Amino acid sequence: MHELGLTKELVDLVAAKAAAAGARRIVSVRLAIGAMSGVEADAVSFCFSVVAKDTIAEGARLDIERIPLTLRCRGCGVTAPVENIFTVCAKCGSTEVEVTAGREFTIKSMEVD
Repeated sequence: MHELGLTKELVDLVAAKAAAAGARRIVSVRLAIGAMSGVEADAVSFCFSVVAKDTIAEGARLDIERIPLTLRCRGCGVTAPVENIFTVCAKCGSTEVEVTAGREFTIKSMEVD
């Protein structure tokens, strides 16, 4: 489960940024996790309170925005969410598509005291 290591790095990063800003504690952290990022949002959520223990992030709320996989057709220009990358354009049937969203693993914001 690589999410444990990712979550530890996440907590280390937000804790360092919050401390550098003079914060006493982190109230919340908001993440964006894409459907094709290779990161299980539920596992990150599970690990967060464990790795945040005894840090400035202990007790912080973790909000996760799940970003769907979205493709753009190079043929007709349509952009649409899809279930998987192995699909054709719903409008023109082209297989020439590119990922425009769904690979994210991003810290969107954090609230501190």
